[in-house]
Amino acid sequence: MKKIFLIISDDFVQQTVMSVSEASQINSVYIISNDTTQDLNWKEQCGKIKGTSDTVENIVHILKHDIYLAEGDLSPLTTISSTSITDLNELD
Repeated sequence: MKKIFLIISDDFVQQTVMSVSEASQINSVYIISNDTTQDLNWKEQCGKIKGTSDTVENIVHILKHDIYLAEGDLSPLTTISSTSITDLNELD
């Protein structure tokens, strides 16, 4: 499944925060805002809000870090059939 990292301005937070909470594809939300007092309220409303800043450069910095962490969470998965291996110790 693909992960979406969404960047929005504070003008659109109220309209999108509930939709974002329910959308499983959206991993994280970043808000460009000058209102630092409102930032905490947004984070309480939606756990997917990972960062707020008044500059695009700061958001990009936070986003790059979070993408790096998300890529590290992508663990490969191997499926084997019960007939292909007789001893589970052989998996090591």
